[in-house]
Amino acid sequence: MRGVMERATNKSKEFSQALIIAVLLASLQAGCSRNPPGPWVLESYDAQAGYKVRKDGVLYDVHCLGHYYTPKKSATPAEKPLAIPPGAELQGLPSPTKPQNSCAGVLPFLHKSVPFEQSGDVLLFKEDSSTIEFTVVEAKEEESKTKEPWLSILGGGLAAAMLTILFSVWWDRKKQEITEDWEFRRYQANQIHFATWELVGLYFAIKTELSYLVSVLETLLGTLGQLSAQADAIVRQQGGPQLTVAELEQRKAQLLQPFKNFNDEQVRLRWSQYEQKAKDSEAKAEAHLSVLKPLVPATVYTRVIALYQKINTRWVWDLPHAKERLKLYEDNLPELNNIRGLLTKEMETKLGRRV
Repeated sequence: MRGVMERATNKSKEFSQALIIAVLLASLQAGCSRNPPGPWVLESYDAQAGYKVRKDGVLYDVHCLGHYYTPKKSATPAEKPLAIPPGAELQGLPSPTKPQNSCAGVLPFLHKSVPFEQSGDVLLFKEDSSTIEFTVVEAKEEESKTKEPWLSILGGGLAAAMLTILFSVWWDRKKQEITEDWEFRRYQANQIHFATWELVGLYFAIKTELSYLVSVLETLLGTLGQLSAQADAIVRQQGGPQLTVAELEQRKAQLLQPFKNFNDEQVRLRWSQYEQKAKDSEAKAEAHLSVLKPLVPATVYTRVIALYQKINTRWVWDLPHAKERLKLYEDNLPELNNIRGLLTKEMETKLGRRV
């Protein structure tokens, strides 16, 4: 889990760095990039100071040079655009008192877009056969426009910082949720693992105890049978042919009584030990079953309970029934392995692994 969280944290850091760089680059590009050239706009007019026009955030002071009429026959594409064509009539050059009046033909475009043609410091306004010439005296770039790229960069940096902070806060919460969810799922998987391990261990513990009990009971029964045969031979040898059957059985019973008492004590002791272990195992099994119930699907839990009820029924405590009980445990080993496989899959599912 630690490795998973470290990889996720590293990825989040890389994503944050990439996000900051992307936003800064986008802001820099937006601030430094130039829009397509805008139109010329006539802002103001003064008979003495001249005209002010604006284009792309730059304010130009322009003065009138005059205007002229160009005969259509003299206009050829090869002539220079600023040279007055031969035969053109010069009209109203600037006067000393009102030097800018001669270019008043452009005033209908005040506060509007003007179709100027620019060549160097000269602006030409053409309308029909009339041409008005202006010269650029001074150009001033607006302060807001000069600061716009830097403001865009600073704004982009601030936006990147805010996005990074918000992403970090979101990721910290998300990482905490992932960690808490993982710890809870790991706890549930550990509970299933521990309960499965204990139940399987109890199954084999009871099976081993039954096997030992059957073996001890068979040994005691066999030993008692051998002692009975030996006692029968001894009594017949001592009593002779005149000994009756009743006397033979009586003397043999008296001779075997100490051995029989010892044998009965051993049998009671073994059954008592088995009973105590069986009760302890039953209590532990029920505790582990109660843990499993809310953690596994109902279909899996139903199979677990069915197997438990099958091997936990009441039975007569003697050697023949003990052998039958042992066989019951051996016959249900495949079902136990199947259930263990299902519980293992549930553990893998809790841990988020594909099974």
